[in-house]
Amino acid sequence: MVSTDDIFFIEPHNNDSHEKLFTWPEPSLVSSVAGNLRIPNLTDEPLVLKRNEHFGNVRSTYSPENNDIKSPEHAVAAKFQLHKVQVLHSDLVRVDPDGLLLLCVKEKFKALLRQYDDVFSPTFKGYNGAVGALEAKEKFNELEDIGVFKQPEDVGVTVEYLNPSFLIKKLNGGFRIFTAFADVGRYSKPQPSLMPDVDSTLRQIAQWKHIVVSDLTKSFYQIPLSRDSMKYCGVSTQFCSVRVYVRSAMGMPGSETALEELTCRVLGHLVQEGVVAKIADDLYCGGHSPEELLTIWERVLQALQKCSLNLSATKTIITPKKYNPRLDLGTRINPCKPSPHCYTF
Repeated sequence: MVSTDDIFFIEPHNNDSHEKLFTWPEPSLVSSVAGNLRIPNLTDEPLVLKRNEHFGNVRSTYSPENNDIKSPEHAVAAKFQLHKVQVLHSDLVRVDPDGLLLLCVKEKFKALLRQYDDVFSPTFKGYNGAVGALEAKEKFNELEDIGVFKQPEDVGVTVEYLNPSFLIKKLNGGFRIFTAFADVGRYSKPQPSLMPDVDSTLRQIAQWKHIVVSDLTKSFYQIPLSRDSMKYCGVSTQFCSVRVYVRSAMGMPGSETALEELTCRVLGHLVQEGVVAKIADDLYCGGHSPEELLTIWERVLQALQKCSLNLSATKTIITPKKYNPRLDLGTRINPCKPSPHCYTF
């Protein structure tokens, strides 16, 4: 509660012991209303504030006299320095959130993340075939921008079947497009594959003392779709006419086995060594010491970068003090509940 209706400057609180996922609140001027300051959340993610958490600094402002203004050179220099700061995708990775690592080891992890920053980019090219050809058997504007959808004429395809799509609201905010491939699935031949189970994954994770938890970004959308299958994977958008999938999608016949086949080809040698565990798009790597984990993590990033596969920076945690894999893996064995609150195209 402030005493007067005035203008204040707010900025994020810098605390080395707690690395924030993003800069919030953004540096700005805020006017008090009835003795209160309103600080909106302009980020794309919900923010959870703990009790008594120091998340920002509030400073009073005043109008200086003309005699106090000496030269704008310092302000220009500061602005120039601000624009020189490079924002990296890997800055969102939580490195040693519980302070378990030595400072030198922590800096090595940060240097490794900077080296493989493109692996954590939210925009991706899709699997490039670096370890062999792989084809899946089977928000529109956003997905078209990252190459999931294309116009049929752009890929030389005549659409023979349109699949209904639904816009579903996600629990953590935002929306996700689901396409019902049930009719196409009746005529598709499933690809055989041995899928990992939750129990064996938990047993593998339990052997490690230090762990890195990560997740493939929009995993199915990183898998190219067979050209012969595109004509059966058409969708009708509300305003942009017909589009076709050129990448795999959740629920598409053969997509789960294609994802498993892809991760086996890219990371199978590390899984065989017992230093990597995976289930669906969840990825875990571990070791018995921070130095060993750093080496293993570098090998994982090398393999993913070679194949143009990307990880989610916000879902990557390096050496957490406590981690319950059942919270993530348990959702894969719980039945899905249909919701009537959805939109159809």
